[in-house]
Amino acid sequence: MSAISHWLVHWNVSGLYVLSVAGVNTRMRGYVAHHATLVARYCAMTVSPLPESVVWTGDAAMTTEREGVSATTKGSACRGPRRTRRYCTQDAASSTASIWRHQAMDMEDAATLSYEAFCARYMARNRPVLLRNVTDQWFPRAAQWRDGRRINFQLLKAQYGAAEAPVASGDVAEYGAEERCTMRLGEYLELVETGAAGKRYLKDWHFVHAFGHDIYETPPFFKDDWLNWWWDHKEKSESDYRFVYLGPAGSWTPLHHDVFRSYSWSVNVCGRKEWVFYHPDDEMKLKDRFGQFVLPDVTAEDVDREKYPHFHEAKPVYVIQETGDAIFIPSGWYHQVKNLEDTISINHNWFNGYNVRELWGFFKREYAAVEHELENLKEIGLVGREFVDQCQLVMLANTGINCVEFRELLYAKANDLLSQREQPGIKSSGGQGRDRSVQKSVNDDVVEPHTGPHAR
Repeated sequence: MSAISHWLVHWNVSGLYVLSVAGVNTRMRGYVAHHATLVARYCAMTVSPLPESVVWTGDAAMTTEREGVSATTKGSACRGPRRTRRYCTQDAASSTASIWRHQAMDMEDAATLSYEAFCARYMARNRPVLLRNVTDQWFPRAAQWRDGRRINFQLLKAQYGAAEAPVASGDVAEYGAEERCTMRLGEYLELVETGAAGKRYLKDWHFVHAFGHDIYETPPFFKDDWLNWWWDHKEKSESDYRFVYLGPAGSWTPLHHDVFRSYSWSVNVCGRKEWVFYHPDDEMKLKDRFGQFVLPDVTAEDVDREKYPHFHEAKPVYVIQETGDAIFIPSGWYHQVKNLEDTISINHNWFNGYNVRELWGFFKREYAAVEHELENLKEIGLVGREFVDQCQLVMLANTGINCVEFRELLYAKANDLLSQREQPGIKSSGGQGRDRSVQKSVNDDVVEPHTGPHAR
């Protein structure tokens, strides 16, 4: 047992910054999975709660108190050498529709934030953060996609105009229910440039898969990515989880959490976005009275309280993302996003050792749901291994990955980590903080090949 001490900035009961030392207790254990050992360490960190009076509005004046200095800003982020939070005190005259209580969003300068600090403060604690100053260092070519504050329509048409990309209609509030079509990028850009796009939104364009990796470099905070590593290495891979989004002002994505309950990150190459976040603990408050479907548009003024009886109890986190900013979206956090200007963003879904348990829990629940739906197949004699195989096939079609493939991914990554550990001169994508990425272990049932829902 060892203890690693970090200086942490957190809130005390008055809502001011306080510096304190928090111990990170770590323990290591090894286990063997088909001749491969995953080294795992657990991390526990204390989090101080925000006072109930702390709220945040998009247009109200915001006050920052840090190291004894007060400053007021309106609409833009407060900047500082360390983490800076924005908040304003509650205005009794304001309506609850325009003022939201929340746990404040941290902001960091990517130029000074270390990878290990990012791991300890955000991945280990499953906490969102906005990173400033990202595009200049890691997105130099993608930065050419903008002309001042506007999209560089001419360059994009010239370089990629003939490419085809998926476009969502944007006229349906329910997440994933929009009609989608494929358009030539040049045709879609013409609609955006002339103001004729409406809310049509180019989403989930597999740009890297189509054009290669040289347009940008994944920032080091997000490089320890087991999901896209797997898709890059698997045979006959025809996809990945790297996307470009491009949409006009007013285009949006309804409330959702990310695929597989993975992490995601989003970098604004051009434009501004408005984000609303909800902690995973608020999930049931966001759902209808039957506990089935989440409210698609949390900014609507006429939320049906009979249909969503606990929505008013949920506490949003609201943040404006500017050009050059990155957002880290942790596992299971619901979020809704609106483009305030014509906007281009680059987005990845990903996971690593910090949130692998979240994904395994998701896959087990998905398998259980499929198994329940196919239970009647047992009545016609489909039992044992045949039944399990059928469930895995259906899960693969519905989810994109089944439990068998997830197990194979983990075995492959375990061997990859072992090979790097045996060659000290080779650094992983996570740099010095690579070992931290496996602090949170996979449950034993992930690596046990003959039990659990993933058995074949």
